[in-house]
Amino acid sequence: MLEKITPTGKADLAEYIIHRKTILKLFETDLNIRGDQTFAKEDVIHSYIFPIKSSTDNITYNEHNLWLLDERLAYNTYIASDKSFGQIPGFSDLEDGEKKKRPDIYAYSYATVEPNDTYSPYKSLDIFEFKRPMRNDFNPDDNPHSQIIKYLNIIRRGKAKNKNEKAFSVVDGGLINCHIICDFTPTLINMLTDQDFNRVGSEDWFIKFHKHHNALIEVKSFDFILSNAIKRNQILFDKLGIG
Repeated sequence: MLEKITPTGKADLAEYIIHRKTILKLFETDLNIRGDQTFAKEDVIHSYIFPIKSSTDNITYNEHNLWLLDERLAYNTYIASDKSFGQIPGFSDLEDGEKKKRPDIYAYSYATVEPNDTYSPYKSLDIFEFKRPMRNDFNPDDNPHSQIIKYLNIIRRGKAKNKNEKAFSVVDGGLINCHIICDFTPTLINMLTDQDFNRVGSEDWFIKFHKHHNALIEVKSFDFILSNAIKRNQILFDKLGIG
């Protein structure tokens, strides 16, 4: 198998690994405080991961960096980035306020291997919410947890449908995976405490199971995401000699 890899294929692979190394460096830089003592805005960080206002209808694998979060995400049937529920295929009968709700990333995969099988239930459903680095003004009415719950309310009330106009189901118990990515500032920690999240070891990683919505909500810091992405890719950098 290895001997069948062409020089062009090897060069393309090396170029892609260098691309990952570059993205990680840039991502790390924009997570740090800038010369004007401010931090990058949420949309800057979001754009590193997936172009804003785009979806897999018009973005290819090479045009996004979902591997920063989780390698498996790149292989979903459909991924929408900063698109409102009113713009995401499969949502109907939404109220005006619901149409305007915009998950930062909404990704699903069908249960069957045929991506165009509109009769299949969802195999997986992931929702991501990003917040500006070092944001520290969360309150009980305005925080990422309350945003996630609003998204879940829309989905679980049968507002989400497949292209056959039937309310979707998610296999494996119907679990929905929700992810909040932000810095662990004092008001964020207060929110996690008030909402009864549990810390995973000593990591910047908290989890909570929402029984009513059958949803797992995870909160991870930007540093945690960056550190794990570097670890996952380090063997590639070492092999290429750019470690």
